[in-house]
Amino acid sequence: MAANSYCTSQNIIDRLPGVSVAPTILTSCIEAASRMIDNHFGYPAGYFAAGASPADDAVKYFDGNGQAQFWLDDMLLNVTTLEIDSDGDGTYEALAATDYFLHPYNAAPYTSLKVSNSSDISVWPKIQQGIKITGLFGGVAGDVTAVPAQIREATIETATRLYKMGAQAFEDGARGDMGQIVYTKGLHPTVLEILDNVRRHGVII
Repeated sequence: MAANSYCTSQNIIDRLPGVSVAPTILTSCIEAASRMIDNHFGYPAGYFAAGASPADDAVKYFDGNGQAQFWLDDMLLNVTTLEIDSDGDGTYEALAATDYFLHPYNAAPYTSLKVSNSSDISVWPKIQQGIKITGLFGGVAGDVTAVPAQIREATIETATRLYKMGAQAFEDGARGDMGQIVYTKGLHPTVLEILDNVRRHGVII
């Protein structure tokens, strides 16, 4: 697997039993499919790749929403410190780890923060740059198996479709249930449905 790709050539070959494939073309299809998925989220190339997550903490600011649950527009792997500016004066107050929960509860990357019932605050301040997080941000960390399952599956399906389109002189039409020709541009609807589970705003991975 290439460093910034989200599936292997063998993944595609397994979807094309009995079909003789050209390895170099297959590699190009996988790379193209991986970048299509990055572009779908607006993330840099290789965002979900194994080992792509940075080793050092980053400091990022977010606008609060005045609600008990706050959706990040990034993927968070670990929090070192979380601070809030409750009145917009540019002074930040550190929260204790018991003041909030990272969500989803059971595994990173995290896509939202929930105020704990035991916290002194009840909602995230509705202040521009009212939330300051120091921590690790990124898609995934670790070896190849760390690529999120939905991302891998979406890449396999997209790369397989690109390869088959090339074998059909890049004809992107297919016959629908009533015999009509249906054309699909960009990511296929089934792939988009898979990616709905890894959207940036508020969907559990």
